[in-house]
Amino acid sequence: MPVPPDVLNAAEAYLVEVVGALEASGPAEEGLSMPAWTRRDGGYFHEVQRTEPEWSGRLRAARDVVESLPAGGELEATARAAGVPLDQEVGTVLGVSLMDAETVAAGLRWRYLELAGMQVDCDVMRAGAHDWFVDLVAESESFVWVAPILGLEMYEPIKLGEGLELARLNDDEIAWCLKMGLRVGPSVGARFVGDLAGIRLTCALDRVASPFWGDDFEAMHAINRTISDSAEKLVAALRVWKTGGIACPLAVGYGEGWSMSGFCRGGPVSDSHVYPIGPPIQLGEHDTEAFLSRWNDLERHAAHSVLAAAIHRFSLACSRPDPRDRLVDLTIACESLFLSDTGSVQERGELKYRLALRACTFVEVEGLTRRQLFDRVGRAYNIRSRIVHGEASPTDTANDPVTEQTVPLHEFVASIEEIVRCALRKAVGLPTLPRRAIVEDWDELVVGPKTTAPQP
Repeated sequence: MPVPPDVLNAAEAYLVEVVGALEASGPAEEGLSMPAWTRRDGGYFHEVQRTEPEWSGRLRAARDVVESLPAGGELEATARAAGVPLDQEVGTVLGVSLMDAETVAAGLRWRYLELAGMQVDCDVMRAGAHDWFVDLVAESESFVWVAPILGLEMYEPIKLGEGLELARLNDDEIAWCLKMGLRVGPSVGARFVGDLAGIRLTCALDRVASPFWGDDFEAMHAINRTISDSAEKLVAALRVWKTGGIACPLAVGYGEGWSMSGFCRGGPVSDSHVYPIGPPIQLGEHDTEAFLSRWNDLERHAAHSVLAAAIHRFSLACSRPDPRDRLVDLTIACESLFLSDTGSVQERGELKYRLALRACTFVEVEGLTRRQLFDRVGRAYNIRSRIVHGEASPTDTANDPVTEQTVPLHEFVASIEEIVRCALRKAVGLPTLPRRAIVEDWDELVVGPKTTAPQP
């Protein structure tokens, strides 16, 4: 947008006076140091003590002089005449700040000094003043949420919707996450090697010029829920699509507008375990189109309660460190998929048989016959019953009916996970789904359509 020339002139004159005042203030006292996360040689992030630049120390020492500069009054008058809403509380539903003359002037000088230090560079001054004014009179502010997905490796960003993408996080975003408590595993402390991928949600928030009450709090909570829901859906989509271990422990948001600049907020995402369990999931260079197709399928069926419940339980299972918990969640996902129509007591009498029969009829798993699928799902249901009655431990073994061998419980659970994953992939890929099931008529699918007896 065009910026009034008198605003640029007043801002330049003010900044020239600021630099002069700092130069005249003499050497600063010993600078303050603040903890900061930074990437060091080898790709490691370390927490270091960062000493403030010289201009910051001088600005702190000469604060009274800087705040009383003659050009400051001219800057205030010019900004007010140009429409800057001074002496008002301005911000978004995520927070507001008082836009008074000193706060506005402080924003201008910090913007410039961070770029040029104690140098007089008129081009940088005018460019910075342009961006500063545009930000002050904007009708909205940009806010960015990022949610790191530990265990995800990817090569190119994937745009999933308006303002929503799956991408590598930049170093500033990784540093924000570490500052808010991100740990990448129980044995590696608080540092991260290499790149970190995750979800990035960018939204434009309408600016308000008064304290917010009532419905605005609901809007604030809705924004927080949006990133949490997006993170859960994306993590679930990745888990359904590929075998591997990922986790999304937290989400961090930071503002890019005047009232939220430098502000960071964060909180946990509803994932039951904070570290990945299993090998990483890789999104290769040629996986973008396939994943987008899977994501669009999930979005198409987002309102289907049966499929949504199954996917939710499956994703929870993938996050559980205890194989007993994983198996319980996996069998609940199976029940959502294959037993959603069993409402009466009579229909529930043979759940194990009905579940195994429908599963082996609906799903196909490479290397397994229908009978092997039937036997393995039935065995899983038996073990699940032992677990919920307290008769199993995480170190237990399971007799796999397919291999006829005794295997550790976690290995058997992994085989059930793959069966449920294949079932979900097929269900998600169906063009349409019945209202409260994934199959319109299970009996017809299992034994065939009804036929009319021949007339004599």
